[in-house]
Amino acid sequence: MKTISQNKSQEQGSATIMYMVMMVVVISLIAAAVSYLSGTVRMEHRRSDMLNAQECAEGGAAIGCNDLNTAFTATSGTLASNLATAGYVLNTTLSTAQTNVYQRTITISTSPPSQTVATSQPVLAQISLPTSSSATSSTIVATATVNKVTQTSTANLTMKWGFPAAIISTNAGTNETGTSKSDAQAGNVAIAGSSSGTVIVDSDGGQGKAILANGSANWDTATVTKTQVSAGNYGTANQIPDYTAQGTSNALFDFNRFIAAADATPNSLSASGTNHFTNLATFMQANAAAAATPAGALEGIIVVDVTATSSSGKTGDVGIDVLANPENYVGTSYMPATNPQIHGITVRGTLFFNFGPAYGPLDKIFNRTPMNINPANLSGLNPADPTTYPSGYPPTYYDPTKNPVNINITSQGYTNFAPGEDLPALMYSIGTVDMHSSVNISGVVYTPSYMEEENMATGEGFKIPNQLQYIKGSVIVGLGYFLSNQKVATTIVSYDPNTLNSLATKGGAGKNLKVAYWQ
Repeated sequence: MKTISQNKSQEQGSATIMYMVMMVVVISLIAAAVSYLSGTVRMEHRRSDMLNAQECAEGGAAIGCNDLNTAFTATSGTLASNLATAGYVLNTTLSTAQTNVYQRTITISTSPPSQTVATSQPVLAQISLPTSSSATSSTIVATATVNKVTQTSTANLTMKWGFPAAIISTNAGTNETGTSKSDAQAGNVAIAGSSSGTVIVDSDGGQGKAILANGSANWDTATVTKTQVSAGNYGTANQIPDYTAQGTSNALFDFNRFIAAADATPNSLSASGTNHFTNLATFMQANAAAAATPAGALEGIIVVDVTATSSSGKTGDVGIDVLANPENYVGTSYMPATNPQIHGITVRGTLFFNFGPAYGPLDKIFNRTPMNINPANLSGLNPADPTTYPSGYPPTYYDPTKNPVNINITSQGYTNFAPGEDLPALMYSIGTVDMHSSVNISGVVYTPSYMEEENMATGEGFKIPNQLQYIKGSVIVGLGYFLSNQKVATTIVSYDPNTLNSLATKGGAGKNLKVAYWQ
C-alpha cells in the first residue's frame, strides 16, 4: 500500500505567521487611529486655547481703552493720577524718556467649550503714552495666556480736539435772538454785520462747524451757513464741556505753564530781560524796537501783565489804547502820537494777556493798533473764495532759541513743550482785549471770559480803506463773543483744524479718544 506524507507543522507555522502579521497590521492601524485621534484632540484643545486667549486679549484691550478714555476725559485729576485710581502702575523698566508705560492686570470671566464652569482669566493690559502733556496718540497692548498659549491684542488710539469749529462758545447763554453787544455779554455768539462791509464765518469746507455754542448763535448780514451752526446745546447730549473755567480742573490751558516759559525765555528788548512784560507800556515799546530787528517781531511765548491803576480797577493800564493813525484823531484820552507804541503788535508764537485780580470778565482794554500774531501772507486773499484763505501757523522762528520747545521749564515743575504741540496764538486770562484795528491772527484765540472784535475801519481816527480783520484757526470763548463790522471793511473767521488737533491743553481737556486701528 502506497502512503502519502503530510507536512502539518509547516502549514501551521505559515498560518501563525499570517495571523501575527495581521495582528501587527491591526494594532498599527489602531495605534495610528489612536495617535491621530490624540493629535486631533490636542490640536482642537490648542485651537480652543488659542481662541480663548485671543478673545481674552481683545477683551482686555477693550477694557484698557475704556480705562484710558475715562482717565482722559475726567474733569478732575491728571491723566496719570486717574490711571492710578483705575489700578494702573508705571512700569519703570519699559518706560523711556519719550514714553510712559502704565499697566494693570484685568480679570476676565471666561467659559471655553472645554469647560463647563466659567473661570477667571488674568489679562495684562499695558498703556503706552507719550510723556508730552499734549499726547496725540496712545497704544494699548493686552496679553492673555491660556494653557501655555499666549495671544496679544493691540489698539492704536488717537487723541484729537473734539469740537471742530471756527467759533466755540461754552457758556450756557440764553435764548436771545439779537446780535447786540449785550446779547453777546449774556453768554451768546452775536455777529452784527451790515450792507456796507463783509463778515464771513467759514468752516473750512465743512471740515468743522462754523459755530458751536451752548447758548444761542445769531447773525445779521453775515455769511454764515446755517446748516454748519450748532447752537442751544446746553443741557443736551451735544453740550460742550466748560473748558473755560479758570482756577478749576476744567481750565483749558495751564496759564502758569505758559508764564513759566515766558520767564525762562531771554529777551534783550524787555525791561525784565525775559518774555514776561510787567505792563503794557514796556510791551508796546518792545514791539516798536522789535520791528527794527531782523526777526521783525517778538518771538516765543509772550506774557503781558495787565494791572489796574485806577481806583475803580476798570480802566487800568491803557498803554495799548493808542491809534494806528493818531494824527487823525482829536482827543486827549489816548497816548500822544510821539509815543513808540503806535507801531502796533507783531508776535511770532503766543501772546498771553495776564489780567490782574481787579479785572472782571467784562472789563476791557482797547487795542486800536494792528494785531499781528503768526500773521499769514494775505496778498492772495479773496474773501469770496475760502480756498484762498492762508495760514501763518505754525510759526517759523527767526531765532530758534525763542521757540517754546527749546525752553526748559522742568526746574519750575512743568513739562516742557514738545515738538508737534499746537500752542494758542492769543489768550486772555479773564478780562477783554477789544480789537478795533486790523487783525491778522493764525492759531487759536482763547479766553475764559468775553471777547469783542469790532472792525472800526473809519471813525475813532481810523481812515483805513477796507480794513481787514482775519483769524485763521478757532475762537474759543467762555462768556460770549461779539463780532461786529458796520464799516466798509472785511471780517473773516475761518476754521483751521491744523491749529488745534494737537492743542497743548491741560490734561488733554477738549480732546476725544478714538481707536484708529486694531492689531
